[in-house]
Amino acid sequence: MFPFRVIDYDTKRGYDALVSEPTVRDLTKESIYFIEFKYMLGEEFNHSFDHLAAVICWDSRLSEGAEVTDIQGKRRELRITEPQNGIDYTRYMLVSSTEPHNIEVLVLKDYLHEKLGIEFRPRKKAT
Repeated sequence: MFPFRVIDYDTKRGYDALVSEPTVRDLTKESIYFIEFKYMLGEEFNHSFDHLAAVICWDSRLSEGAEVTDIQGKRRELRITEPQNGIDYTRYMLVSSTEPHNIEVLVLKDYLHEKLGIEFRPRKKAT
């Protein structure tokens, strides 16, 4: 369901997960990346953007063009692209004009809704 395979994860120190995915140039080889898990993506990011391929968060209150700053003071702009067809999903990207790679943000609440039709809503209060 996700475009990567989890190799290892540890949320105590450093990046949360090490993942692999087939390389674009050679599908018999895999590339290794780091992923960070967050409940809510905000304007302050408590890790470096260096070596980070993706962020997986439950939700984000940031809008198109919002700036996110890492612990080194590096800034990236959030770009949001709506799905282009029925099998696509809303893409969130942390974009840099000076770094060689962008960082995809998988907003699980939206991703699961768009990919599987699962809708999340608040629980009703007990009476």
